[in-house]
Formats: sequence, structure tokens, C-alpha cells
Amino acid sequence: MADNPGFETGDTTGWAYWSNSGTPFRVESVETRSGNYRLTHYSNNAAYQVVTSQLKTVPNGNYTLSVWVRSSGGHNALRLFAKNYGSAVELQANVGSTALTSWTEYVIPNIPVTNGQIEIGVYSNANANNWAAFDDFYLTRNYVNNPGFETEDTSGWMEWHDAGLAQRVEYGGQYTGSYKLVHQHSAAYKQLTSQIQTVPNGSYKLSAWFRSNGGQKELRLFAKNFGGTTELQANLGAASVTSWTRYDIDNINVTNGQIEFGVWSDANANNWAAIDDFILIKK
Repeated sequence: MADNPGFETGDTTGWAYWSNSGTPFRVESVETRSGNYRLTHYSNNAAYQVVTSQLKTVPNGNYTLSVWVRSSGGHNALRLFAKNYGSAVELQANVGSTALTSWTEYVIPNIPVTNGQIEIGVYSNANANNWAAFDDFYLTRNYVNNPGFETEDTSGWMEWHDAGLAQRVEYGGQYTGSYKLVHQHSAAYKQLTSQIQTVPNGSYKLSAWFRSNGGQKELRLFAKNFGGTTELQANLGAASVTSWTRYDIDNINVTNGQIEFGVWSDANANNWAAIDDFILIKK
């Protein structure tokens, strides 16, 4: 959905720029992630600031923005951003000062567009000889309703439990935004949180971020009822997940115009899992 997302025109067609001095960026045909070109922010003369961005007209809804990055490190600030989407809040995925020796994906998972447009881009505030390379911007519709639980509840989601309700929406400690979903109970429990979405047929990717104290009998992200007979899964199992980690189910071939997806826990007393920022995108 982004214009010229991999700079395969050989230039910055479709993109605008701002800098505090000169033009500290270029399109290069070296060490790309895919295709023949990439964007590079760089100056060997002096410290610099530069923004590369574009403003897109899009239907209202939830969107996901991502880009792949390599970097020398040492930046004062380096980030992917989304703004002017109907809120005064700029959403960011911060790369920061870390050196990235291999291509690494940065994602803004939940952008609620309400004004029919979105401004996307990357910003560098760097010292002389700091460089950052960017390739393969993706701006895609996220088909999940209430993907980050920012309604402060489970609006848009269904649930099933056995002995007692073992899900809640909590403030704080989230991956992004202000809220997250938690599965937990003081006794052994089974808890399902899911939703069914009507979508165009095609190939999809489902993702969500997890943390967990481990010990569950079963803990998984799943997709089913999409026209295939097999439930597709990303299994966490009994593993402890101490930092937010993304789990993916790729190549979901929807043939019946719908998909059911969610998270399932079969857990012992006081096992907990935190889940945030579901993404369902058409590839």
C-alpha cells in the first residue's frame, strides 16, 4: 500500500523529505534486503537530522506499518513513525542507537485511522558517519477488531472457559498502547479468546505478541475455519517467555471468505500469559 516501498524506481519517487542541512540520504543498489535498491540515511560531513515520509489516503480502519532496517548504530534517535491518522499521538517503533548488522524488521502494529489518511516514514537524528538503511516498507490493513484491547475490554472478541473466567484486560506492562490481554486463574483453567472475521479470499499472516511465566499444558496462537480442515498453530507450550515475543502463523489460505483466530490456554493454577497486538494481514 505504500508507494515505492522498496525504492525500486532507483530514486525516492513517492517520498518526501525534510532535513536540517543538505540531503543526507540516497537510494543505493548495495546490500539490499530484496530487489535492487534501498534507502540510506547518511552524512560523513556533520551531524544531521532527516525525515523520509509519505502521506497516504486510505479507508478508515486499523493498519500495520513495518520496515526492515540495518544500521551502524550510534544514533541520537532512529525510528519508524506513523502520524496524522486522526489522532495527535505519533506512533513509533524505535530503533535507537543499537547497531544492526543484519536486516531487522520494526513494526507499528495497531494504527487506528479515523480521518482517511496516514503519514508514514523514518526519522534519523545522527552523528557524522552514522548510517541507517531501510527497505521494504509495508502498510497493510489489519483485519483484527480491537487488536490491542485499547477499548479497555474484550469488545470484538468471543470467549469460552471451563471452571471460571480466566481472561482479563490489564493496564500497564503492555507491548504497545496502554492495555493487554491476560489469561490467568487461581485454579487450573482452560480459556479461549477468539474472533471471526469476514475477509477476502487469499493468503494471510496472523501474528501476536506474548509474554508468559510458563508451565502451561498448552498455550498457542491459532487460525481455523478458513476453508481448510486443519487448524494452524504457533505453539508456546510450557516455555517461559520473559520479554515480548512475536509468534506468527503464515500462509493461511482463506477460501471461504472468513477466518477464526485467537489464543488458547490449558493451564495450571497461576500460570499466566499476556497477549497484545494481534495482526491479521492479507499478503
